[in-house]
Amino acid sequence: MSFTDDGGYRLVLFNFPNQGRDATFDDALDLSQQTAIVDAVVTAVAPDRAVDVLGCSWGSVVAASFAARHPTKVRRVMLGSFQLGA
Repeated sequence: MSFTDDGGYRLVLFNFPNQGRDATFDDALDLSQQTAIVDAVVTAVAPDRAVDVLGCSWGSVVAASFAARHPTKVRRVMLGSFQLGA
């Protein structure tokens, strides 16, 4: 399955604030805050239909959290490299 114009897909890719090379521990977002950001993006992009959510590595944890907290907003979930450590 490809993401093309004729497939009717809208693909949204973003980085959370304060992530990557410029991240600081003082302004780090917790899982609840990251889940709320995903909810805001989904609400802005597809307010009236369920979406497919993909996540990899820590993104899979955030995607799973979003799906668990907002099951009616999610059609399908794909999680890659889902792992949690102590």
